[in-house]
Amino acid sequence: MAADGRTLWVVTCCLGSVSRVDGMTGNAVARIDTEGISPGSIAFGAGSAWVADRLYNEVARIAPTNVVVKTIPVGGAPSAIAVGAGAVWVALSGENAVRRIDPATNVVTKTTRVGRSPTALAVGAGGVWVANFRDGTVSRLDAKTGEVVGTIDVGGPPAGIAVAAGRVWVSVQETPPEAGAEAAGPSLLSKPSALARAVSAHALAFAGQRASMGVQAAPRGSSPNAAATARITVKSDPGPLDPALALGPQAYQLEYATCAKLVNSRSARAFASPRPPTSS
Repeated sequence: MAADGRTLWVVTCCLGSVSRVDGMTGNAVARIDTEGISPGSIAFGAGSAWVADRLYNEVARIAPTNVVVKTIPVGGAPSAIAVGAGAVWVALSGENAVRRIDPATNVVTKTTRVGRSPTALAVGAGGVWVANFRDGTVSRLDAKTGEVVGTIDVGGPPAGIAVAAGRVWVSVQETPPEAGAEAAGPSLLSKPSALARAVSAHALAFAGQRASMGVQAAPRGSSPNAAATARITVKSDPGPLDPALALGPQAYQLEYATCAKLVNSRSARAFASPRPPTSS
């Protein structure tokens, strides 16, 4: 959600739209199609609302006339967006980077490598501040050059960040107790069944990146394809897991790992596929 005076801009993730809400009455005054499918974060500034779409890997610029005037490709999984210091700043959790957009030209003018899985950012107090979830750090960028000028250890996975009263405020999540197993990959609690091994194989890449996983075998003497239990602990909310609503790459990976027969994609790359071509 973002604010513009008395107007609120609210993202409707699974419907690919943004609603404008009168902050005084609470009534929706407009609903805007973002031309995307999975809008996530939103910010207002430079006379426009800016919406990051995680599935299409782009930013939509919405004018005060409630029209999308430009879509800007930004790359891997934009997770947060902010406007300030004369630019639009987009965190890319899929590339461990931040991209700067010039609002005068709608062009990406700078790419800066930061920590792992940047999930939030804020502008103010003399810099651009990026919360790196998997590193447990905050990167400080020079707002003029876009370069990293400092890295701060915050003691755990930072989930949110804001600037107020001249200070930077960071919310830090508790590290999951299973997080130590991440480096070693999935751990087997007992000898797994064939189904458990198959689930483990599908989830291996995902579990080694964003989660820890344990597989509990089916009871001894049961069918080779008897049900087994896979317990996956993720570090952040993946959103809806209903196959009809799961639109984010992380949710798709979980669907593929745990419901391989329901979501039977040939390649994990399909989860982050670009916008389909439009007919002329």
